[in-house]
Amino acid sequence: MRAVKPRQPGTLHAAVLGAVEELGLDRAAHETIRSTGWLYDATDDSRSPTRRDCLTDESLDGRQAARPLYEDARELSRAGATALAIDLAILAGGAFLPIAIDTDLAAAHAAVANFSLQSGEAISETVQCVADGKLCPADARKALPLIDDALRALMALRAVVVAASVQAHRP
Repeated sequence: MRAVKPRQPGTLHAAVLGAVEELGLDRAAHETIRSTGWLYDATDDSRSPTRRDCLTDESLDGRQAARPLYEDARELSRAGATALAIDLAILAGGAFLPIAIDTDLAAAHAAVANFSLQSGEAISETVQCVADGKLCPADARKALPLIDDALRALMALRAVVVAASVQAHRP
C-alpha cells in the first residue's frame, strides 16, 4: 500500500500508514486481524470521526472513526514494522533505533571496535561543530547515519551486558 497523498507527519494516520507500508497491506491486515478496508480507513486522515462508512469493525458503534488500538500497534510491531515505535519514541521525547540483538560478546566487541575505528573521528568533528554552533544542515544529514551506527554498536554491547547480568542472577 502506498499513499496517494502525503499524511501530516507526527499523526497517528502517518504512523499507521508507515507500518502498513513496511509490512504490506495484506500482511498488516492479517497480523492485526483487520480487513484491508479498515486499514485504509485507519490511515486516511481526511476521514471524519463521525462517518459511518469508515467502519468495518463490529466492535465500534458507528460513531467513531477507524482508529487502531494499542494491540494493533503491538501486532504490527511484532511483525517487524518500526514506524509506530518511532512515532511513540518521538512523542516521548526520545528516539527509536532498531538493532539486531546479538548477545555474543565477541560480536558486540567487534561491532564497537569497528565503529570506533571507522567513525570516531567523524563523530568527534560533529561534536565539535555542535559545540561551536556551526553544524549546518548538510553536515547534520551526513552525521546522522554515523551517530545511528554508534548507537547500534553501543546498544549491541548493552544487550550483551544485560544478558550477562540476568544470567548472573539465575541459579
